[in-house]
Amino acid sequence: GTELQVRTLYFDGSHLLLGLFNGGLWQYQPGDKGRSASLVQPAGFADLTDQRVDVVLRDAPGSLWVGTRNGLNRVVPGQATQKIFPDPSNPQALPAGLISTLLMDQKGRLWVGTQGGGIAVLRGPGNKPQFQRIGLAEGLANMNIDQLLLDQSGRIWASTDAGIASIDADTLKVTMQRTADGVRIPSYWGGAGVSSSNGELLFGGAGGLTVIQPALRQAWQYQPPVLITDVRIKGKPVNAGALNLPLPDLAPFTIEPDANSIAVEFAALDYSAPELNRYAYRMDGYDADWIETDASRRIVSYTNLAPGNYRLRLRGSNRNGQWSEPERVLPLRVLPAWYQTWAWYGFCMVSTLLLLWQLFRSRTRFMRRRQYELERQIEQHTRQLREQHAELLQQAKLASLGTLTAGVAHEINNPANFALVGSYNLAQQLAQFHDVLLQLAGDEATPDFIDLLDQRFAALNGSLAAISEGTERIRDLVKDLRTFSRLEESNVKSVVLTDSLRATINLVRTQYAEGMRIECDLQANPELECSPVQLNQVFMNLMVNAWQAISIRSPEQQAAQAGCLAIRSYLESDFLVFEFEDNGVGIPEQSLPHIFDPFFTTKGVGQGMGMGLSVAFGIMEQHHGSISVRSELGKGTCFTLRLPVANSQPDGNSK
Repeated sequence: GTELQVRTLYFDGSHLLLGLFNGGLWQYQPGDKGRSASLVQPAGFADLTDQRVDVVLRDAPGSLWVGTRNGLNRVVPGQATQKIFPDPSNPQALPAGLISTLLMDQKGRLWVGTQGGGIAVLRGPGNKPQFQRIGLAEGLANMNIDQLLLDQSGRIWASTDAGIASIDADTLKVTMQRTADGVRIPSYWGGAGVSSSNGELLFGGAGGLTVIQPALRQAWQYQPPVLITDVRIKGKPVNAGALNLPLPDLAPFTIEPDANSIAVEFAALDYSAPELNRYAYRMDGYDADWIETDASRRIVSYTNLAPGNYRLRLRGSNRNGQWSEPERVLPLRVLPAWYQTWAWYGFCMVSTLLLLWQLFRSRTRFMRRRQYELERQIEQHTRQLREQHAELLQQAKLASLGTLTAGVAHEINNPANFALVGSYNLAQQLAQFHDVLLQLAGDEATPDFIDLLDQRFAALNGSLAAISEGTERIRDLVKDLRTFSRLEESNVKSVVLTDSLRATINLVRTQYAEGMRIECDLQANPELECSPVQLNQVFMNLMVNAWQAISIRSPEQQAAQAGCLAIRSYLESDFLVFEFEDNGVGIPEQSLPHIFDPFFTTKGVGQGMGMGLSVAFGIMEQHHGSISVRSELGKGTCFTLRLPVANSQPDGNSK
């Protein structure tokens, strides 16, 4: 009483199977002895990937293959149904779920035609079946497969929504049958195909029936001639008829220098399916290999070819891609422009040689001048090295002298102390002796005797005072020498730097007192973490430089103003600042940027190497300080030293 929608029928030789549109797979049971016919559903027929059955096929081992709208099923009596679902992302899986046709080839392989997924060939049944896909990349014109048929030679034929394809069962090579092959129907119906007893294949489509006789099918062997249809030189057309003559009778086509561009259009005369014709070209002497193109691009274009002889080779194919023989050859001769001739090349070569010769001569003169300059620099550097050697010797002498001075100062200090103490004791004893003599004289001593005695003792006291003053001066000089050298304080330590500066000033005054007055305004006197020996060297260099700048002034300048060096110290933020300002000759403005460079000096040859200020600059950098200079030519120079001070306060004025 229920209306059945039968989608497909399949008779396997003993049973009629019905595939319902939405009811699965059933088996027809004919009536017997007056009983009516019925439909039964054996075990496994209901357990499918989808209940919409489109196609059924039984293979040689007896397995039943059922294609549905969502996957493929393998039904084996007494076993569980094997379900194969589509997986488009896996190239070895079923490409699409809607199965439209099934076919078993002569090798026992299952061919599955799908809607939207092309053809899938089962490599062999198993727990994880694998398929080989045939689609657009392999030559199919459409991925909707309507019917698969097998001819007597074992070749597979497939009707699609865009024509009929024949497939070699061994190589799986696809050949589309088109209008030129006699196929007039563009689209076919699903399941509308059958093989006749005489080997004909019949496919039903939109507009009629296509009958294929595979035994009479032959490959298209026609080799179309290739002709040049159009030639343009520098965009202007020329007569192409004479260019299609056979090669022995064809003279080279000449291209003038002012028209060095050529475009050639050619065609293969196979009109059965001209859109399938293939083309290729190659310019011998220019192209390394053949350049292939299709029917939509049959124009060859070359510009700016070098002068010479060329052969433009053209070839085309028929609709099956078979190249025609012989190929079309166009000889070309490109004439050279005036600047491409051998005469021009020779002129350029001679000109280049002359230019190279001139460059060689110029280079030789330059190298000679360079050699002279290098010799002059070597001589200058040699002189500087000699001066440096002399200064190093002087520094070594000074270093030895410093060590000797420290030792001598120590040795002088002891007898000086003895002399000072002895003079003090002698003064006390003279005073006591004076009093003893007065007591011995008693009241009988005359005033003249007392005056004479006082005069004699006054002379003795004067001599003792001179001895004491000289001894004090010796002790002060020894103290200043030891303070300046500070051999026992060569490492960094906390010292009162102004005391070291005073000792250096006292030493300079002993040698440079004539011609230079030193004025001190030392307002700041904090303790500083430093190397006093190195900073004493900076102070000494600046004071000696000031004396030298003052001593070379003109007599008029010396008469107008006495030489003076003003030394100041003060605190500025977190820095202890020293200024050494003289009224010497000053420094030229162009020399100021280089004043701290090694070996730079404004003094005459042999008067200095230019290392003093460079050494001072390095010492200030080591103390994380700075040294700067300002100067005005003819008026004087001021050097400013800045040293970082941590938690220090000025302890009063000191002059």
